[in-house]
Amino acid sequence: MWYDFEAAFESKKSEAEEMLHDEDKLLEFISKVLEKLDTIPVVGSLLGDIPLLCMIVVDYVKGEYTEIPLASVIGIIAALIYFFSPVDLIPDCIPGIGLLDDAAVIGIAIKAVDNDLQAYREWKGM
Repeated sequence: MWYDFEAAFESKKSEAEEMLHDEDKLLEFISKVLEKLDTIPVVGSLLGDIPLLCMIVVDYVKGEYTEIPLASVIGIIAALIYFFSPVDLIPDCIPGIGLLDDAAVIGIAIKAVDNDLQAYREWKGM
């Protein structure tokens, strides 16, 4: 069965835009994303970038880092929403494969904002 991961990613953008307008809700969501990540026994390279994605969103929302296009921030939040959502193509509870779709969507987001992430790493001295 073919699944359009880009469409799944795009479908979360309106939710991401709404969340961006409520700083408290967004920061609470980021905290929950990081908590979920902590429950995953082995984190691959794509999911390993989730903390960086969370950091850039938090710094943007707090006004500490604004050298990123709004569209990139929305894309990052959309990918994090997909990752956090219990309802997706492959349920996360399936050992070995449950996070494959999440990794694919995170990978799409990372590819889309790669230049922004590189600039952020430089700004952070990473």
